Amino acid sequence: VQLYDNISSLTSVSRHMYQRNTERIAVLIDRLEELGGGICEHNGLPDIRETASFSDLSLENMVYVGRVACEGEGRLNPHSCILEGVDSFRTRKGVSVRLDISETLHPCSLFPGQVIAVEGILTHSKIILPTKIYDEGSFPPLPKRLPTISTIGGVSMMIAAGPYTTSDNLEMIPLSDLLSHVTNYKPNILIMLGPFMDVTHTSIQDWKLDISYDEFLLKEILSPIVKCCYNSNTKVVIVPSQRDVS
Repeated sequence: VQLYDNISSLTSVSRHMYQRNTERIAVLIDRLEELGGGICEHNGLPDIRETASFSDLSLENMVYVGRVACEGEGRLNPHSCILEGVDSFRTRKGVSVRLDISETLHPCSLFPGQVIAVEGILTHSKIILPTKIYDEGSFPPLPKRLPTISTIGGVSMMIAAGPYTTSDNLEMIPLSDLLSHVTNYKPNILIMLGPFMDVTHTSIQDWKLDISYDEFLLKEILSPIVKCCYNSNTKVVIVPSQRDVS
């Protein structure tokens, strides 16, 4: 097992997916400031630290920066869209307001987690009535000429997403099928996305096994992966999910 990045990877003992809420909020605000700042710069908007606060009501068009989220269960729709942001990038206090896109004049395609800048009015009901939505510019443009990778025979990649158990029990049949596929085709890279132990699974919520979560993860999931790829040229990249049990 190798660390993906020796600089940013953990070098001390840490519990998987165990973070304080204050730490999670700080990371989200940092990402919001980074991506939102790129959108403001790309579209000629005010500096992100000069954008309007979610606590300031205004009858004039102002620029607000936030992260799209869905209010309640179900899919995102024009009446369930909220915008998560901060009252000020100086105080870094989290605030959320409703984003009414039912009457927007410009077509837009939004998804939960997307960072956007909105030009509009914040009403007394804490609802933003947008006149324009900006979603381009959060990342720098790609170079005109991408670097080439010189390989013999090309690179084969396989990507799989969890959960890797059946829906009604913890039998690892999907994982076993995947590893059999890996054994037969021998990809150069195997990317495995979580969840590996889905916290919403009924058998996880009603845990009745005599071993701990960590022991189950090691014995039933990680060990078969290592055994399958140990003597091969396949490099495995494991990406946990927020739905993985902690």
